[in-house]
Amino acid sequence: MTTRSLAIIGGGISGLSAAFWFKQRTSFPVTLLEAGSRWGGVLHTRKWKNLPVEMSADTFDAGGGAVLELCERLGLGSGLVPHEPFFSGLFLKGKNHMSPVPFSGSILKSGALSLRAKMRILSEPFIPSSEKDSGESLAGFIRRRLGASFLREIAGPVIRGVIMAEPEELSARYYLPQWVNAEKRFGSLAREVFLKTGTKKEGKKVFSVRNGLECLIEKTVESLSAYHLCLDSSVSAVEKRKDGWRLTLKDGGSLMADSVILAMPAPEAARLLAGYSGSLARKLSQIRYDLVMTLAMIFPAQGLPEELLGTGFVVPAPGSVWPFSSLKLIGKDESGEWVRMKAFISGVFQKEMFPKIDGDVTAAILNTIKKEWRIPDPVWTSLERYREAIPQYAPDYQRKIGALNDEVSRHPGLFLTGNGYGGFGISECVRSAFMTARHASEYLKHL
Repeated sequence: MTTRSLAIIGGGISGLSAAFWFKQRTSFPVTLLEAGSRWGGVLHTRKWKNLPVEMSADTFDAGGGAVLELCERLGLGSGLVPHEPFFSGLFLKGKNHMSPVPFSGSILKSGALSLRAKMRILSEPFIPSSEKDSGESLAGFIRRRLGASFLREIAGPVIRGVIMAEPEELSARYYLPQWVNAEKRFGSLAREVFLKTGTKKEGKKVFSVRNGLECLIEKTVESLSAYHLCLDSSVSAVEKRKDGWRLTLKDGGSLMADSVILAMPAPEAARLLAGYSGSLARKLSQIRYDLVMTLAMIFPAQGLPEELLGTGFVVPAPGSVWPFSSLKLIGKDESGEWVRMKAFISGVFQKEMFPKIDGDVTAAILNTIKKEWRIPDPVWTSLERYREAIPQYAPDYQRKIGALNDEVSRHPGLFLTGNGYGGFGISECVRSAFMTARHASEYLKHL
């Protein structure tokens, strides 16, 4: 039988996971190309005195089981550390106080809402269900089901702080699937959301890796030693030829493969395919990605106020004095001496921060935090910029992804995987990679 080959472009968690799952299904040779000088993409663990600090995602949920299976197969099962979900201890920062985000039955006790707003929420079971199947924005859905006050005072700040985009510009179907499905099944959110959310039985299990998520990256790379793994290998173009897919490298070289997986942000994939298929490139470029920066910090635990020992807070609204959208609090380390924090700076809401040099961005954030709480200087900081890290699923995302998938199907042997194609977060990337690897292996087996 003729040996078939696969090329994977992109060495982040999506590309590495695709290679791993492909290896479980077939022995076809694989070439994995990464433009950067290290594996992992946006997943990057830095260390201060052996204390791991994540520069992007800190945790992953167990949704779908693919990421947990990956960890178990890599021998990381005993190194998984359970965490409270971010929302479980999230606060809203008011002018003179911090209040917990009430997304369960406790909402009726929240001081963030007026009596009228609470009565509106109590009327939610009597609100007629929408006849629309898709295309509704987060803002539209929340306003329709729970009222404008809930959107303005609670949901809006949380969405802007965590997703870092306006709720009017985001899809309800993709960001609140549990709520949308509850409305379709029961005509109300009360039964499936507010009566259960916040209970011990509800919610996804959330984990980190004891010595940092980079352990997951390193173990995955080690498992792929039989493959041809290439760092500092930037691809400039991808096109289909009669004898397979041709990858042109920026150093002037090229290679052929019978199938190719693009494990990268959609705009980057669009640039690679522009010379081959303008239609495919245009559909890829329609998937929106936003700029983001993260500032990781380590503070002495002694002297920090209790309100800085939860899971984090979001700032009130765009245009406020805050130079970031949210502050995530990792909590004390095992010694109890240090507290890790991470500020997220949005390319939508803090545009003015991005032209600044790293030192000025860091100073602006630290000055704001220290002024608010009069805490000591951090012992360590590290800033990271991400150009195309966060896809934003617009209300018409379902139409766009449907059109994109139809277009990709016209190019046999080409596959896409990553956080822009149906799910974001580590677990969704690994799950998507699992499905993509299966499709690629089946394609090559029947070629």
